[in-house]
Amino acid sequence: MRNEPERPARGRKLLAVDDNRLILRVIRDYFVPQGWEVTTAVNVAMARGALVGITPDVIVSDILMPEIDGWTFFEDVRKRKETSSVPFVFLTVERELPQRLRGLHLGADDYMTKPFAVEELYARIERLLERSAALKSARGDGREALLAGSVEHLAISDLLQILALNGKDGTVRLHRQSEEGRIEFVGGRIVDAQAGSAHGTKAL
Repeated sequence: MRNEPERPARGRKLLAVDDNRLILRVIRDYFVPQGWEVTTAVNVAMARGALVGITPDVIVSDILMPEIDGWTFFEDVRKRKETSSVPFVFLTVERELPQRLRGLHLGADDYMTKPFAVEELYARIERLLERSAALKSARGDGREALLAGSVEHLAISDLLQILALNGKDGTVRLHRQSEEGRIEFVGGRIVDAQAGSAHGTKAL
């Protein structure tokens, strides 16, 4: 029995691209009851056409598809002003680390390997949207609430990006069980770091 998400999506839009129609059906059947508007495409040409009419909140795309692959589609998405910052998740049978790293190095937000649990996909997308909202807030009004006190709700990579976007000066102190570290910023740029006995680049 599936564990249903606790929070409704409230009209969020998902574009799912995969040449496997069963996978698209599984995604649609899970997301639609949660309030999502799901658009599916069995190839990149269809996905490009869909983007003319909608701006999705998140995109999930297979990599290995006939004619045009997911890498090319991802580059298309990032070149378009309307979708340049839309969270993008690669979904593929590729298991080797070099392939996974390629997607992340290109700037993809996440990477899931088939077979996958649709519940996990949903949870990861929720996390990506929370991160995206935090980054947009930082770019928009520069409120200090995200930049002071405890920031346990943010991944360290997200926090560093927010500080860089705001050009902040200060120190981030990190704690994990008995381990401690710090990262110092000047004008949003990292000038020093320490983790245990390591300093500088090694600490990062």
